[in-house]
Amino acid sequence: MPTIKTLVISDTPSEWPYSSENLAPKVDVFILCGDLTQHGGLPSFQRAIDNISAVDAELKLIIAGNHDVDIDPAWLYGRSSTVNATPYTPKFGEIAFLYGKDEDRFNEGLSKMPEGVDIGISNRPPAFPDFEGSKLNVSKRGEDCGCEKLVKALERVKLGLACFGHIQEGRGAAVMDWEAKELRSEGETSDRSVISLSGKDDQTILINAAVLGDERGWFVDLAT
Repeated sequence: MPTIKTLVISDTPSEWPYSSENLAPKVDVFILCGDLTQHGGLPSFQRAIDNISAVDAELKLIIAGNHDVDIDPAWLYGRSSTVNATPYTPKFGEIAFLYGKDEDRFNEGLSKMPEGVDIGISNRPPAFPDFEGSKLNVSKRGEDCGCEKLVKALERVKLGLACFGHIQEGRGAAVMDWEAKELRSEGETSDRSVISLSGKDDQTILINAAVLGDERGWFVDLAT
């Protein structure tokens, strides 16, 4: 009966048991059960990667351990966020990642935007048919190029930041206050802190980050 040759190792921050003179055995699967480093750090991780790369195995399964602190952003920075991203856009023409106007990719099925999301990323902007003065989703011909189903998801989840592009002439920032039903423009300049939403769970920063001309990226200071 065929077997799966497996090499298992763990806790190797100080000493790697193999060398060029004493090679690790050739196996099908190599497993490392964490603690690649003593306290993180790029040199330690590079050394671990070099050691792991020297093992001759078809499949390598490696997890971090409690000593590998750089890999845990919550430990390293004391902050975390949940992101929902999609490349899909309402169908027009014959380009990539399209969905039909009757398809709801944001509120139904497996692609539904889940509760608890902090940041939403999409190519196409949301549409705001009930709010006058919205420019983030309007083309130079005055057409609303956004998706109403995306707005429905943003209101349901009430995430902190929704960023998108696609409509270059719609570049800018706004804040949606879901409780007050108010859409407030934050202007068209970038490279600055837009707003802090600390303690404002019913508001969403909206950024059309499309680059047009000499414009740059947006800097957003988002409370966690």
